[in-house]
Amino acid sequence: MKTTGLLAFLIILASSLFAQETQTYQTFKNHKQTIEIKGMGAPMIDFSGTVDAFTFLWGGGAAAIINKNLYIGGFGYSAYNGLNPDGLTAEEDYENYFDYGGIWAGYIFKPNELIHPIFDIKAGWGNLAIDNLETGILVNFSTYVIKPSFELEMNINRYLKIGLDVHYRHVGKVEILTSTYDLSGTGVGLSFKFGWFE
Repeated sequence: MKTTGLLAFLIILASSLFAQETQTYQTFKNHKQTIEIKGMGAPMIDFSGTVDAFTFLWGGGAAAIINKNLYIGGFGYSAYNGLNPDGLTAEEDYENYFDYGGIWAGYIFKPNELIHPIFDIKAGWGNLAIDNLETGILVNFSTYVIKPSFELEMNINRYLKIGLDVHYRHVGKVEILTSTYDLSGTGVGLSFKFGWFE
């Protein structure tokens, strides 16, 4: 009786082990057809207005692209000759500098088409620096920045895409002594995205 029970147990155990061996061991590599991650880097230029002036910002970013649609990464911009808020320009013996950077994310619609739309958002932290040319004193002010944009992107080849966007750059207001400065504004942007897109 004991021998029959032991034999039945061994048959069940062997069947279980055989069934386990025939199953596919699941790894990230097994799913490479469903989860595709690629990367891109992009120099960027923004032609942008503020309440008081017009300037352009230059910068760049890098991001991972997931399944050709969703991307997430980081970016940074610097304003050429600052943002020129009223009262803080060279004519008033001041120079100003504005830089910001943070998280870059977006969604690409129909990426295989020649020209396709993108919803893009950049959000992070910025720094406004004011240099008093008379005294040589440089003062820094921090603020947050959120920049949503709508972009049209063209596939040039499998390594390069060019994007043209319209955006609104929302900047938290900066208080300097008795004055409050609004550095928000609308603009257009141009980007050159390099990567492996197929």
